[in-house]
Amino acid sequence: MTGDVIKEKILTYIGKEKTNYAMMISGEWGTGKTYLLQNEIMPAISQVSLPNTDNKYRPVYVSLAGVSTTERLRELMFASINLRPQKKETQLEFEIAQFENQKSENDYRPKSLIPENIVFCFDDLERVHTPFLTELLAFINSYIEHSENKVLFVADKKKLQEYLKNEFTTIKEKYIRRSFDLDTTYDVIFSKYTRSESDKKQPSILENNETTFKLEDNDKKLIEKTFITGQCKNLRTLQFTIDSLEEILRGFDSVKENIDEKYHATIRELIVFYTAFVSIEYKKGVSFHIIQSVSFPIANRILSLDEQGRRIMLSWEEDKNEQVEETEEQRKQRERLWKKISDIENLYFPKEKGYFTDVSQREPFDSIVEYIDSGEFKIKTFRAEIERIVASLIRREGTKDDKIRKEINRIYDVPDADARNIIREVLKAIKDTSYTKLSTYLSLFSDLLVLESLKIHNFCVDKSVVKIFIDSIKKSLNDRVLRIEHFLHEQTSGNWTVDSIQSEKFHRFRKCILKANDELDSDTDMDSSVEAIINVIGGTEGDLEKNVVEGKNNYTLKDVDALPIFGKLTKSIPRAIDNFIMALDRRYILSGGHTQASYERGFINKMLELVDEHLSSIDDNRPVSYIVFNNLKKKLEYWIKYYSLNNEKH
Repeated sequence: MTGDVIKEKILTYIGKEKTNYAMMISGEWGTGKTYLLQNEIMPAISQVSLPNTDNKYRPVYVSLAGVSTTERLRELMFASINLRPQKKETQLEFEIAQFENQKSENDYRPKSLIPENIVFCFDDLERVHTPFLTELLAFINSYIEHSENKVLFVADKKKLQEYLKNEFTTIKEKYIRRSFDLDTTYDVIFSKYTRSESDKKQPSILENNETTFKLEDNDKKLIEKTFITGQCKNLRTLQFTIDSLEEILRGFDSVKENIDEKYHATIRELIVFYTAFVSIEYKKGVSFHIIQSVSFPIANRILSLDEQGRRIMLSWEEDKNEQVEETEEQRKQRERLWKKISDIENLYFPKEKGYFTDVSQREPFDSIVEYIDSGEFKIKTFRAEIERIVASLIRREGTKDDKIRKEINRIYDVPDADARNIIREVLKAIKDTSYTKLSTYLSLFSDLLVLESLKIHNFCVDKSVVKIFIDSIKKSLNDRVLRIEHFLHEQTSGNWTVDSIQSEKFHRFRKCILKANDELDSDTDMDSSVEAIINVIGGTEGDLEKNVVEGKNNYTLKDVDALPIFGKLTKSIPRAIDNFIMALDRRYILSGGHTQASYERGFINKMLELVDEHLSSIDDNRPVSYIVFNNLKKKLEYWIKYYSLNNEKH
């Protein structure tokens, strides 16, 4: 029931000359019941006259939260009426005592001490000490029956039913005539931030350079959709989200003048969505570590190379070939963690419905998480994240595979017959195109694996599809084909059937690409991100490629020096550093839960020391470099803390 309808019904109740019952407004916590009462209903009641008099009704508000005795309730009622404001508290206590003397011990019948124009509005009924609830209602009912006072209750009816169980129906029938369920309407909050036509002419979120914050229409639609998707009806959480957005969007206003205007709308959508998402989950009590662990779709419906790689790598968590040494408690803890992350991902990005919005890219904002957590908004970190997103958008626009990717996006929304035609055209385009970066093939391969994993039109990455990729790679490498022939040939064998596991396909193909790049002579011909993966995770620094990337559990950091690895990190592109973090996070932390050897702690501590020293040397002209190394720092600190806690348990 809408607030307007409830107000109309309450005013009808107030207008009746004789009533011997109360009314109740019901709704979940945070849905706007108190706001409706105090800002809409109580002002309207104060304009109604008592029958046959010129006296107006006087609504008074009383919160029942924590009340457990009739003495405390009487104090609250008398204090809220405040008939003689000039009287001291002792005088009020004296009048209450006189009132007490006018009734017998077991008789709640009051003398006419409270005027009949008083309308009691009792809030938080479900927060009353439960054993006292029946006695409280009986006491209040004495004023309804004998003093003819009107009474409104505000409560969460579901909570009352939960607390009182079978008694609820009896109590409601005895004391409350009607209960009106308030429908959640976000407009109660949004109305305060609506831009008028004159406002819309202003280029900034500030109205005439004042401090009044206004939301765009698209902002409200995206926030509302996020709240509905996140199954959140709490208006306090909505208010919290908008309060957070006020500071964050002011920050965006301060940096967007240096960004191409065509990206403004996309970035603003990212900011609004992520702020709403983090706020909802934070207010639900989800830890920030879990929130930051959620994998976000980066491209429109199709995952990028890095994110698809991450999800497939995560799918190896239950690899039967691994023998993970962990206690039963640690196993259950890990399972609970991943279930929580999976539940959040499925809520916001359900596979059967495609992804949440048509935003072209979603990437986590650590600056937003830290602001919601601590209240400190780090504009430097925020600026670096914005620049990283813009660079990613530009990179996608400029790649040769953009047209193919758009065609793959269409497959999700067309009938089977059309989808098969599109897939044929996509595979033909891959075969006929020579890409300068081999990682492009890996990215497109990941996109097709998504189609297979989601069972889109029964598509399968079979042996013939792999051959198309191999032929195209040979064509792009031209005279260098013979140097990598034996690596590519590895991919033509094996069982490529519909029953094959996508992660195995991806891993084999990825390994092939890495080996192919490793065999090339010229660094200019090598994709810089793949080169960085080889240099950082593999190469001469132990056998980390075998132990980390392939998912073996017999890895060791005993003979690995952090210094040369970090030196290579400083020369790598940001995406490669993210891959380094992801690979170690996948194998070194999430699969085990075991304790840390001294040489492993030494490696992490040394790496953290090097990161701290490097961060202090980065100037403001390199914000992207700062943000990726700051991410590495936070991850290293988390690993140290994680294992410290595990060691304490053991």
